[in-house]
Amino acid sequence: MRLMSYVVVLICSTTVMLSVAVQATMLKLELVSSSGFFQNPALTPDPGPPAVIVTDPVAEGGTATVSSLVWGEPSDESGINPDLLQSSMVLTSYHEIAMSADGSPAKISQLVHNNNVLNPTAATLLSAQILGALSLSSTDGPVSDVFVNHSSLGLIPLVDLTLALLASPDVADDLVPAGEEGTTLISLFNLAFNETFNDPGFCIFGNPRGSFCDDFFLLTTEGGFPVFIELLIDGLPHELLIYSSFDETGTSAEPGPNYFTAENASTTLYTFARLSPLSIPEPSVVFLIGILLVLLAGYRISRRIAKR
Repeated sequence: MRLMSYVVVLICSTTVMLSVAVQATMLKLELVSSSGFFQNPALTPDPGPPAVIVTDPVAEGGTATVSSLVWGEPSDESGINPDLLQSSMVLTSYHEIAMSADGSPAKISQLVHNNNVLNPTAATLLSAQILGALSLSSTDGPVSDVFVNHSSLGLIPLVDLTLALLASPDVADDLVPAGEEGTTLISLFNLAFNETFNDPGFCIFGNPRGSFCDDFFLLTTEGGFPVFIELLIDGLPHELLIYSSFDETGTSAEPGPNYFTAENASTTLYTFARLSPLSIPEPSVVFLIGILLVLLAGYRISRRIAKR
């Protein structure tokens, strides 16, 4: 076989081996204990029942944490809430998520908003928070050099964002074990709620879900959402995207931050993670390909000299 053929085969083999190595990469996300729940609900100042949060850390056979936030004094004046149900949000956060580096969506959590008719003279929800934390690990090797694309600061080390959130009064100091700040992503969502009471004067954003006056909630988080994370897994560069979708398969991303629910209906918002390899070969691969290209150039030069 000619030298040029050897070079082509070696380059192709190197590319294939790198591709196979990347595709085999597995990343595991684990929900950190004492996270994945609602906290700090705030109500309008009118008299009425307080908001109630109930959390089950071993739901769905121990595979998930379910946190429910319930509020409002139910009303059936409109005739569409005969069971006198309160409004609620139910968050299901899965304990372990494993994904390969092929860009396939992996479900992290789901948030359900149940919108029922409430008494407009009683207290209703104004705001709350969702606290979550995920630890990153891999069976392929160490996870390192993790950077988050912050909405205003650009690409920053994950450890800086984690330490900043641990300094917040809304996050427990011991949420993240010491030494794991660089591989733990804390999400502190601020939830702002708008109860319209079917009053046209409150329908300032219209009715995209088609009821008389849709309610809506707004979700924002420190650093922005969706979240873009760059990381090395056993020395190979990857991108981890965390985003929301109304589609249970995660094929379409929702930009947010406003999410609407029709009266007497429910909205389910899913959170997904997607891991993909970044097309940046390791220095050793670049060096090997460089040597092969030099050999190819030398072979071509020697052939020209021989012809003369």
